[in-house]
Amino acid sequence: MSGGRRNRGMSADVISVAAAVVFIAGGIYLLRGPEMVVLRLAVLGWPTWLTYVLGAIQIAGALALLSTDRRRLALGVLALVSIGEMVAALVYRELQPGVQAVMQLVLVALIFALEPRRSG
Repeated sequence: MSGGRRNRGMSADVISVAAAVVFIAGGIYLLRGPEMVVLRLAVLGWPTWLTYVLGAIQIAGALALLSTDRRRLALGVLALVSIGEMVAALVYRELQPGVQAVMQLVLVALIFALEPRRSG
C-alpha cells in the first residue's frame, strides 16, 4: 500500500471512531424513548417500539464502523438512518435535527471517500 493510501486509511479510521461516538450517542438517545420521538411515531400510527429498533440499529452501525471489514455495510446503514432523520426534520420543519442529520451524512460520506478500496 502506498503512503498516500495508508494515510487515507488511517484518516478513515480516526474519523470512523469520532463518527461512532456521534452515532452511539444518537442511538442511546433513541433507546431512552424521548417523548417527542414517541409522539411523532404515534401521530404517524407507528408503534413505539420502532424508536428502540432505530436506536439499536444506530448503535450497531456505529460499532460496525470500528471494524474495517464491516465498515462499508455500516456506512450504508448509517447513511439510510441519516437520510431518514433528514426527512423527518423536513416534515416537522425542525432546523437543529436537520442540521445534525446533514452533518452525520457528511461524516458518512467523508469516511466513504477516505476508506481505501479493499479487494476481496
